Amino acid sequence: MSTYDFLSEELIDSSIDLNEQFGVNEIAWSHKDCSKVLDYCKDNMIGILGGDIYKITSLEDIEQTYINWSCDPQPGESKEQYVYRSIEKSANEIQKNQTVDFIFVFVFADKIL
Repeated sequence: MSTYDFLSEELIDSSIDLNEQFGVNEIAWSHKDCSKVLDYCKDNMIGILGGDIYKITSLEDIEQTYINWSCDPQPGESKEQYVYRSIEKSANEIQKNQTVDFIFVFVFADKIL
């Protein structure tokens, strides 16, 4: 999971490896673990470009919900402003879509800022 080498071991351990389980080259978190991701991003000034929501339909399958969000940096916006705005947007989307069988994939802005 070198793509996510900027994340803590604790976050990686709490994630769901979608590639290993479902053949999707991503990692995701359950609703209950998303707050850890958002707190980590805030503490480490990592913006969130957006995310995708998948639904776990069985132990062997997930499906796309086609629910997603995006949050691009705005012209003249400082890194700090963007990070806080992107975390707030992500938190709102997670709150709107909290259900037991939804899992959340984040697109982190670690390389662009």
